[in-house]
Amino acid sequence: MTTSPPTAKAPPISKPRRKARLWPLCLALAFVVLAATGFYLIDAHWPYRYRNVDPLLQKIFASQIKIDHYHRTYFPNPGFVATGLTLRRNSALDLPPSAPHAASSFRAVGSIFSFFASVCAW
Repeated sequence: MTTSPPTAKAPPISKPRRKARLWPLCLALAFVVLAATGFYLIDAHWPYRYRNVDPLLQKIFASQIKIDHYHRTYFPNPGFVATGLTLRRNSALDLPPSAPHAASSFRAVGSIFSFFASVCAW
């Protein structure tokens, strides 16, 4: 009859050791939640969204504006790039577009500091 050698059992993990392992996990989870909330708020209140910029440009230029491509930029300078602009005067919609190739690209650039200054105004 053969006997197997006694197996050594690992000592149970003590409660302080469990807590020591739990703190980094809680901190990482809190960081992820705060970062996701921050990204959501910045995206929701981004001043260079198309739905904000299009009516503003139409008001400034007193024209109907058609934009073929619109791209937001975030870093290092927030803003947007609009390409393929076509302007039609509000006073004469039946006339051909005014200067269809004069503004093939339009770029607006802001600063991070002005963005966060506007965030404080929410």
